[in-house]
Amino acid sequence: MNEIALVRASLDAGDHDLAVRLLSSHGQDILARAGMATLIELLERVPEKLWTTRMRLVHAEALALNGDVDGSRSRLTDLVAGRERIEPGLARRLGYLDYRNGDVQAALDVYRHGLLDQEDTEEEALLLAWMSVAHWAAGQIQEAVDAAERAAPAARRAASYRAEIAANIALGFTAEARGVPSAEQHHYEVVLELAEKNRDVIQTALARNNRASRLFGEGRLTEALADARVAIESAETIGLAAIMGMALCNAGRSLRQLGRLDEAVEMFERAIALEHRVGSAWLSRPLADIGDVHRLRGQVNLARAAYEEAARIAEDHGDRHGLVPALAGLALTLADHDAAAARAAVDRARPHAVGPPEATYLAAAGHVARAAGDRAEAADLAQRAAAAARLHRDRFALASALELVAVTTEDARLARQSLEEACGILRGLDARIDVDVLVALSGTLPDSRVGDRTAAKAARDRLAAAGIPVPGHTAWSGGAGRPVVEVLTLGRFAVVIDGTPVQNSVWQSRKARELFRLLLARRGRPVPREELCVLLWGDDDLEKTTHRLAVALSTVRSVLDPDRSLPSDCFIITDASSVALDTSRLIVDLERFLEEADHGLRLRARGDVAGAREALVIAEQRYGGDFLEDEPYTEAGTAVRALARARYLQVLRALVEICREAADFETCIHYLHRILAVDPYDEQGHQDLIAVLTDGGSHGEARRARDRYRRAMAELDG
Repeated sequence: MNEIALVRASLDAGDHDLAVRLLSSHGQDILARAGMATLIELLERVPEKLWTTRMRLVHAEALALNGDVDGSRSRLTDLVAGRERIEPGLARRLGYLDYRNGDVQAALDVYRHGLLDQEDTEEEALLLAWMSVAHWAAGQIQEAVDAAERAAPAARRAASYRAEIAANIALGFTAEARGVPSAEQHHYEVVLELAEKNRDVIQTALARNNRASRLFGEGRLTEALADARVAIESAETIGLAAIMGMALCNAGRSLRQLGRLDEAVEMFERAIALEHRVGSAWLSRPLADIGDVHRLRGQVNLARAAYEEAARIAEDHGDRHGLVPALAGLALTLADHDAAAARAAVDRARPHAVGPPEATYLAAAGHVARAAGDRAEAADLAQRAAAAARLHRDRFALASALELVAVTTEDARLARQSLEEACGILRGLDARIDVDVLVALSGTLPDSRVGDRTAAKAARDRLAAAGIPVPGHTAWSGGAGRPVVEVLTLGRFAVVIDGTPVQNSVWQSRKARELFRLLLARRGRPVPREELCVLLWGDDDLEKTTHRLAVALSTVRSVLDPDRSLPSDCFIITDASSVALDTSRLIVDLERFLEEADHGLRLRARGDVAGAREALVIAEQRYGGDFLEDEPYTEAGTAVRALARARYLQVLRALVEICREAADFETCIHYLHRILAVDPYDEQGHQDLIAVLTDGGSHGEARRARDRYRRAMAELDG
C-alpha cells in the first residue's frame, strides 16, 4: 500500500518527522492491511522518544495480536498514569489484554473506565462492541445485548468499517446466545463482507474463523474446515497469534467429526503448543478438544488428565466457554468409572451452562444419571438437552441428546426412532465415526432386526480397526425391570441374563432345563402339555406328570425372571392345553443365526455382493456349533439341528462363491475347510478346494487335498 512505501522512503531518507506523521495517521490502516509484523518493523525504526500516543496505542495492539500480551501491557500501562477515566481506545486495548488472559471481569472493569461521550467516534463504538463481547463471555446476556445495540448506531455515526465489523461481531455473539441462528449468520456474513471489501487482513482472518465456528455448530464440516484452514494460513502469514489457537481448534474439531482423528490430534497439539507459548488462558480449549479424542478412543486416564487441566485453567480465569465442555467431557469419561467424580463435574458445570453450552452440559448430566441408575432423571435431562440443541441449531448436540433419549426411555419404539433420527442427522453431517457408534448401539436393541444387527457388526468392526471401543451401555434395557435374556444353543447350551451367565445350580432340576430346551427346539410353536409330559417323563401317571410339568414351568420362569417382577407370561405363554416360548422376548442365537443367514442369502440372490458378504460373515461367526450339541441325541432337537446345519452349509458355500469371484483365495480356502469339517464327505467341497488351491498356485496343498478327496470317496463306496 502507498502509506507503507511512503513511510519506508521517509525512514530511508532519515526524515523521522514525516514518518511519525504518517504512522500516527495511517498506523491503524497499515496494521489492518499489512499485518502485525510489517507495522511493528516500521514503528521500531523510529526512535521511541519521537512516538506519539497514537503510535504507542497501535504498537501495543500489534504486539497483543502477535501474542505478546506482556509487552503490550507494559506499553499501555504507562499511558494510564493513574487516571480514573481514560480514552476509549486505551480502555479497549487494555481490556482486551485481560480478556485474552481469560479474566473477563477484569476486562469489564477496565472497559467501564473508558470515556463514552457522544458515542459517535470509531473508538467509542469499538469499546462498546468489546464491552458486549466481554459480557457475553461472562454469561451476562442482557448486558451484552444492551452494549451491542449501542455499538451498532455508534459505528454508523462514526462511519467506520472497523467499528461496524466489531458491532456485527457483538450482535452475532448475542444472537447465538439468544438462540437466533439466522441473525447470527447474517451478522457474521456482514463482517466477512466488510473485511474483504476494505482489504482488512486481520478482520478477514477473524471473520473466517468465526464463520468456521458457526459452520461447525451447524454440522457443515467440510465448509468449516475450509474456512478454518484459510484462517490458519492468514494468521500464519501476518503473525496473528491471537486467533491461531482458535482456528487450529476449529479445524481439529471438524477433522475429528469427519473421522480423521490423527489429523485432528495434530491440530490440537499445535494449538496447545501455541497457547502454552503465549501464556494464554484459552489453552483450556485445545486441551478439552484433545480430551474428546482420548475419550473416543477409550483412553480414560489420558482423557481425564486433559479435561481436568482444561477445567482448572478455565475455572481459574472465569472462562465458562472453556469450562463447560471440559467438565462435560470429564463427566462423560467418568460416568461409568467413577460416579462420584462424574457427578461433581456436572455440578461444577451447572452454573456456567448458559446459552449454547447448555445442551452439552445437559447431555453429560443425563449420562451421569443413566450410569447411576436414575432413569427418570436421565430421561428428563435428555428431553431438555434436545430442546436446548434445537434452540441453538446445534445438530451434533441434538444427535447426542437423541442418543441419550434412546438409552434412557422405557419405550422400545422411541428408542429405535431416536437412534434412527440421530444416525440420520450424523450421516447428513458426514460424521462417520459417530454414525458407527450409534449404528453399533442400535444393534443392542433387544428387538433389533437382522439388517440392524448386520450393520452393527460391520460398524463395530470399523470402530475396532480405528481403535475405538463401542459404548459400554446398551441402546435400551428392555423396559423398566425387564432383563435382557440371551440363550445360547449353537454349541453348548447357556442362558445369560443382563450379561451374567446362569449357573447350572440355579436350574434346581435337570427336568426344568430339559423343558426349556424342548421349548427352544419348537421355536415358539405351542407344544401340547401331554406331549411335554411324555417327552420328559415317559409313560408315568398323567396326573403326576402334569403336576411335575407345572413345577418345571415355575422353575424355568424363576430362572428367566429371578426377581419375579414380570408377568408369568412374559417369556412362557401357557393355556389349558399347551405351552410355548415367546421367542420375541428372548435373544436366541439360533433364531438370530437363521435370520442373518436368510438375510445374507437374499442379498446374494439380489446381486448385492458386498451386503451379502457382510451379513453372511456375521451368520457364519454366530454358528458356534450344532444346535444343543452338548446333548446331540435329544430327539426333540434333531430336526432343528439338521435345519441349522444345512443353513450353515449354505452360508459357507455362498461365502466360498463370493470369495472365489473376488479372487480372495485365502479366505475361500478357510471356508472350504469349514465345509469339510462339518461334512467330510461333501464332494463339491473337496473339488472346490482342489480347484482354488490350484488357482492360487498352492500345488502341493492341492495334491494333498486331492488325496483326502479320494480317501473320503473310497470310504463312502466302502
